[in-house]
Amino acid sequence: MQMDVLYTIPASLLVLCVLLVTLAVAELGFRIGLHSRDLDAHIDSAVGVVQNSVLGLMAFLLGLAFSFTAGRFQARHDLEQKEANCLGTAYLRTTLPDNPLAGQIRSLLPDYLDARLETLAAGQVDQQTFLQTQARTLEVQDKIWKLARDLFQANPRDLRVSLLTQSLNDAFDAGGDVTEARRYRVPDIVFHLLFLAVFISGGFVGYGFGRTGRRVMPAWILFASLTALTIFVILDLDRPERGLIRSSHFPLKSLRQGMKPY
Repeated sequence: MQMDVLYTIPASLLVLCVLLVTLAVAELGFRIGLHSRDLDAHIDSAVGVVQNSVLGLMAFLLGLAFSFTAGRFQARHDLEQKEANCLGTAYLRTTLPDNPLAGQIRSLLPDYLDARLETLAAGQVDQQTFLQTQARTLEVQDKIWKLARDLFQANPRDLRVSLLTQSLNDAFDAGGDVTEARRYRVPDIVFHLLFLAVFISGGFVGYGFGRTGRRVMPAWILFASLTALTIFVILDLDRPERGLIRSSHFPLKSLRQGMKPY
């Protein structure tokens, strides 16, 4: 799996760089504004229009990125809930057919769920571990499906077998949806544009203070810190298993605790 460049850089390092660069650009804007104090005062009106436009664009991009990543975070949880429901249904339906093959499927489902949890825990942090756990998941899935195939071929007219086969298919499809959703992230180009808007906004903030001739560092630090923290939350939401905000995988873990021997 190919990862975006920004995804390989720790979010805390990115945010620290954004904070420092924003302050540096604000200082640069302040000095430009300080040296342009002798210009016609009417220029402030024109600069104010551009400044408000850039700040508005930055706020829009921050809100859009936050909404997108928060929505994806919720979507990942909902997909995990769906996978847990499908696996739970399949686990219960293994008790319907009076056949040893159904018991073998039931005994393998906890192993499959363990492999799924390991795969989700590995995430995109350690590619080697992710590939190993994913291979184990597919191996157990293949064993389960072969048993289901044999069971169906031996009892093609048994509705209970058909229900079990369908629930297994739904569970495997749901697992694929969860894996794909965790790979889908905000493209780097969106963050590049967001960083650029933040830096330009910082420059205009510094320029405004420069025109007044007063450097107000607390205001600069507050602006840069709040912006950087917002970006940190956006990055954290966009990085499953890498940051401070992590999914607990409660639906799948709760299901695993409820799986009892046949």
